[in-house]
Amino acid sequence: MRVCTPHCGLDPEARLGGEVYEREILRALADRGMVFDILLARHKRLPEGVANWIVHRLPIGRGLRWPVAALLLPPIIKRVHDATRFDVLRVHSLRYIGPAALRARRRYRLDVPIVAHHHHLDEGRLNSLIEGRVMRGVERVVVGSEFARRQAAEELGVPAEKLEVVYYGVDRRFRPAPKPQALMRRLGLDGNVVALFVGGLEPRKNLRFLLDAWAEVARARPDARLLVAGSGPLRSGMSGFFPGLWNNRGWGFGMAVITRRDDLASVPGRFGWDGG
Repeated sequence: MRVCTPHCGLDPEARLGGEVYEREILRALADRGMVFDILLARHKRLPEGVANWIVHRLPIGRGLRWPVAALLLPPIIKRVHDATRFDVLRVHSLRYIGPAALRARRRYRLDVPIVAHHHHLDEGRLNSLIEGRVMRGVERVVVGSEFARRQAAEELGVPAEKLEVVYYGVDRRFRPAPKPQALMRRLGLDGNVVALFVGGLEPRKNLRFLLDAWAEVARARPDARLLVAGSGPLRSGMSGFFPGLWNNRGWGFGMAVITRRDDLASVPGRFGWDGG
């Protein structure tokens, strides 16, 4: 199968969870023989040497905003389709890519299905105007959880038959393994039960809730320790809570050394496990 997927970014050192997810899912599917025509801005970095990734550079030197994408991408999608006859047009972002994909198919009468991927809805006045219309206009929307399916159906009125739940997977690199004692000693965690938070230090990650909950955990389990790995606007304000705050550039799927060896993971996002 050949898939055309216009993209905002696939940086090998991406910190944003959505971009990390896209990079890894496309790489895993390519390893299984799926061919991807990736449309990407000329200045954007991506992993080198990935088999079955064919990159088509876009004639822009800045980030891809959705109004720009709606005008720029349709003729490029048409040219790629003429050259490759791809089987599926993929939308990795409802807002940034969705309108362009629908416009390309309608304007050039492309006989291809459009499949979109969606994580969850953030609050916004444009949700019904853009995300809702895109979901109703494509053949299928793949979501990572029952929560995302309920949210799309209840808030935007998307028909249930449009939404397909494919649960998020865990890469084999994150399988359980013995704790590296030298690293545990260096982090002051030798002999402790370790809970790990990995992510951006920003309001939507709901770290205040995690701190409040951890106070209760610490009283009940004096041997428990919370390891925070990430960076963001809340980092300086949290230094009093976490004097040894550990910051790792490119925390995403490069965190296997830590995540394979913690005792439990903490995901306090505002919408739960899959909500950011």
